[in-house]
Amino acid sequence: MKNIIPTPFVETDLVHSNESNYPKIELKNTPFYFREMEEIKEKYGNTELHSTITHYAIGETYINIWFGGLNHPKKYSFQSATEPKVKKMIELAQAGKGLNRYIITKAKGLYER
Repeated sequence: MKNIIPTPFVETDLVHSNESNYPKIELKNTPFYFREMEEIKEKYGNTELHSTITHYAIGETYINIWFGGLNHPKKYSFQSATEPKVKKMIELAQAGKGLNRYIITKAKGLYER
């Protein structure tokens, strides 16, 4: 059966593979679309102090933070670091200042493992 979406499927199978027999589709128009796919990686603004934080991405109940030298983010969620701390980290990330210091002093080691 050609042109049937496999279950489960990987986005890259549909969008990026030239060898795929499946049609290219817009995932937002399918029942397979998840909000987490909307996560946008933002460049962290505090470049003047040479912060170890390079990028961040904000979700509904978490913030992912990329530190220099890591290929993957550390995820700080409401569950792992508490809601007030995650909201403060989101605020600092968007302001582009003070996030690294806050993590060191208030949220060190509170990322999901």
